[in-house]
Amino acid sequence: VTRDHTVLTESKGVRSAPTLFCPAHREEPLKLFCVSCDQVTCRDCQLTYHRHHRYQFVEEAVSSQRQHILSLLEHVRQQHERVKKMILELDLRSVCLLGFPFCFLALPISQPHRLLCPPRETVGIQRSSLSSS
Repeated sequence: VTRDHTVLTESKGVRSAPTLFCPAHREEPLKLFCVSCDQVTCRDCQLTYHRHHRYQFVEEAVSSQRQHILSLLEHVRQQHERVKKMILELDLRSVCLLGFPFCFLALPISQPHRLLCPPRETVGIQRSSLSSS
């Protein structure tokens, strides 16, 4: 340590993004989010070019977008589970239609459906041979 320098401790965990500045007003940081245009703006741009547009502070916009994305992600997860259940049900029905009427009664429901179903190629071959008869 010298007389001209001080030692700063590094904060662990939270890292802030570097401050970005407006290309039109180089001294103005981009602190606002124009909701109407879907872009970040500086205070001067928001008062001139985006005068009558809806806006939020960047931190608020990030928080609301994060919540929106999380709700969409939860919706996708629920849809994914429904699709997996539908695929299982369709696999079981297709096996039963191919001449295995008691296939799903012999095994507990908790077992994976792959044990119940022949490989898809076999099902396809059997299905095509049934349709050609």
